[in-house]
Parts: sequence; C-alpha cells; structure tokens
Amino acid sequence: MQRVLRKAVDGQRLTFDEGVALMDCRDLPALGRVADAVCRRLHPEPTAPTTSIATSTTPTSAPPCGDFCAFYRKSTDADAYVLPREEIYKKIDETIALAATQTLMQGGMPPSLKLEMVRGPAARPEGCAYPKFNLHAFSPPEIWHFHKINKLPLREVLRRLKDAGLGSLPGGGGENPVDRVGARL
Repeated sequence: MQRVLRKAVDGQRLTFDEGVALMDCRDLPALGRVADAVCRRLHPEPTAPTTSIATSTTPTSAPPCGDFCAFYRKSTDADAYVLPREEIYKKIDETIALAATQTLMQGGMPPSLKLEMVRGPAARPEGCAYPKFNLHAFSPPEIWHFHKINKLPLREVLRRLKDAGLGSLPGGGGENPVDRVGARL
C-alpha cells in the first residue's frame, strides 16, 4: 500500500488494480495526507478549488415561515424585518470583499417577498453583476411560496430564479428548529 500511496504523491498514474486497492486501505490518516499532497501539488494557490467561502444572509424574519423556525417573528414583532434590496447588495459586496464565493440566502416567506426580490442579487439594477458569485438561495418551501404568491408554474419560478442568477438551492432549514421542536426530535 505504501508503494501505491507514494506513486500517487509523486504524480504517477495508478493502474485500475491500484485504485481498487486504495478503496480497501484502512489507513485513513495516510489516505488523507496523500490526498492533501496531491491537491497541493495540483493547486498550490492558498484556497483549494473545492473550497467554498460563504456567508449567510437572511432577507426576512417575517411569517409565514412557521413558528417551528428559531428565526420566526410575527410581522408585528418589533424585531421582524424584510431587508431592502440595497442592504442585500451591501451584504453581498461585503461577502465578496472577504474573498467569499457564495452566500446562503433564505428565511421567511412574507407576502411582500415576491419573486422579483431575486432580480437584484445576481445582476444589480445598475448592471453591476456578480458573475463569479454563487447565490445559494431559497429553500423548497420558499420556492413553493413564490409559486403560490405569483400564481406561476413551478418550472417558470425556477427558470426566472435561474435567469436572475440563482446558482443552487439549500435545504429546508430543518437544522434550525426552536428548542421545543429540537427536544422532540
């Protein structure tokens, strides 16, 4: 196994059988060191190409995301909010300044949060786009919300979001339940 690992580190091509043998290797720290060495040889830049430096932007805390969410606020609560587009642009600009490559944007589905909200983050009104920045936004319940509130087919909602710069969809936020729900889980 050491010969195969050394061969990989040195950049020599492995045979099919050697690749299969690596699958049976039980020395995970050694495999990790070899993988790191190969990655550093191929990508000496300080950030690996598979690394995603990201931040999270929550555009709203208002309903109807549901009271199961730890960020839930009634629209009448003093700390409820819907961020204006310019504030979202500012947050994305700050994220890019930190060398981040994407932002997660999700949270809440108030009636005022319509589909046009995403026109800005990928291509700002003045035409200053974020071409190398991934907008990882809107969970499946939020996509459904856009479908219902805009009375558009889901396929059309997704097409418009993609055209607006949406790069990928996150999960549904189940990792952030309020304490009573988390305790039951």
